[in-house]
Amino acid sequence: MERIERHLARLYERTFGAPPVRILPMDGGGSGRQRFRLEGKGPPVIGVGNDHREENAAFIGFSRHFRSIGLPVPEIFAEDPGGGVYLETDLGDHTLADRIAAGGEPEDGSPSILDLCKEAVRTLPRFQVLGGKGLDFSLCYQGEEFDEEAMRRDLDYFRDCFLGPFYVGPVRRDRLDEDFRALAHRLAGEERTTFLYRDFQPRNILVVMGRLFFVDYQSGRRGALPYDIASFLTSASAPSGAGVGEALLAAYLAEIEKMMPFDRGRFLGAYPGFVLIRRLQALGAYGNLGVQKGKEWFLGKIPRALQCLKDLLEDESLFAGLPELADVLERLTEAPNSLKVPFR
Repeated sequence: MERIERHLARLYERTFGAPPVRILPMDGGGSGRQRFRLEGKGPPVIGVGNDHREENAAFIGFSRHFRSIGLPVPEIFAEDPGGGVYLETDLGDHTLADRIAAGGEPEDGSPSILDLCKEAVRTLPRFQVLGGKGLDFSLCYQGEEFDEEAMRRDLDYFRDCFLGPFYVGPVRRDRLDEDFRALAHRLAGEERTTFLYRDFQPRNILVVMGRLFFVDYQSGRRGALPYDIASFLTSASAPSGAGVGEALLAAYLAEIEKMMPFDRGRFLGAYPGFVLIRRLQALGAYGNLGVQKGKEWFLGKIPRALQCLKDLLEDESLFAGLPELADVLERLTEAPNSLKVPFR
């Protein structure tokens, strides 16, 4: 038995009084975590193994805090920090992304896709505002704030992991870096007083008998409000269709206005910039996971991300003072000879 499985079996036995009958490997998705479904005397559980101990501590600590205030997240049954493993609720495998991809509307009275998505974006402010109160931000293993430095790292990630392997057009590196600095500085001017989920998207939301449960918030930290809703609405797995994005954004804004003093005009002015930085970060992730990590299914997400960037380029005010970035993105989205195309 592999080391992680041995640690999980021992933890399960200590927690539930008998060893597991079966340990079944699960898909780890885009993360480096190893996930297993453990079956036996205890309740259905997922066992997670991860050598990144600080990431484990963040997920466990955040989960316990969120559950303590009634947010729908997995329960942590037990942990073994030395072994790098923990046991959490088995919430199944059906994600909101799966429900969106399947399409169609239920005939049994269960929530529609739009209803589920509205519930998701209405729950987000509870994480951001309520979840941030009393949270131990010292657990944030990638820094306690999504600040200017963190934004620069995301932009460099796009340059190194996406432009590097995919883009064959000209890049004036020094000018592009100047634009990255300017964009990060602009966005860092927004308040960072709430919890930033960081990876709020449909594939990190589980659907269990019509209810939503939320996972993969371990990279969270303090940050600006627009980032998370931008992440959800422009995700490759987000619902499409006329007016859907606008309806979901309206539902989110209505909810956040109930929870805190809120400048809607300032939010909407900053929102496109956070869409931009999130899509660039996502392209970096698709390149890293699809090419460097060999998880080729992530390459299929690239075309939708490029379409989002193409739409953003219509906003001249967004790219004011960012001429090199605008030029590179125009080439990426328009010129067929500017891309290597293993994902098409």
